[in-house]
Amino acid sequence: MSRWILFLREHWRRFWFEPATPFNLSFCRILFFGSMLLFYLQIDFSDWAEVDKFFWKPIWLFKHFHLFVLSKDQLVIIQFIWKAALGLSCIGLFTRPSTIISFVLGIYLLGLPHNFGRTSHEDAILVFVLGIMALSRCSDSLSVDHLLLGLRNRNLQSPNQPIMSGEYTWPIRVIW
Repeated sequence: MSRWILFLREHWRRFWFEPATPFNLSFCRILFFGSMLLFYLQIDFSDWAEVDKFFWKPIWLFKHFHLFVLSKDQLVIIQFIWKAALGLSCIGLFTRPSTIISFVLGIYLLGLPHNFGRTSHEDAILVFVLGIMALSRCSDSLSVDHLLLGLRNRNLQSPNQPIMSGEYTWPIRVIW
């Protein structure tokens, strides 16, 4: 029985944490955040501030955290910050903070229409992927952060071999 458990454990570990280079995860970051930015660039979430409060039926997340509809001006600012964070995440500049901001503001902005009876599930996966990317090491390649780190450390004598790690596999497997 223990051989079977060891076999399953090893396969489980290999599936989720097979060593890989950061290239695939970084490429996924570019595709995902670039697509999100292009899709939501023309969408104006500030119109939800003008919907009559009669239609406000908060979903559990908004009810539990006591979230409410911000004013039109506040929503304009919030969505500008969100779209800027999506752009920064795409190019990999200040990637950790920008992916976290994309996730947190994405929860609010993408969840806002659901409080007015527009309940659907097509954008829930986007929030999950935003969270996964915020937790991952998606800027270790193909990013401005990586380029700046390389310029800062150019005087150090380090091999130019790509780093292999399971940290670059699990986010892709979770999303896939």
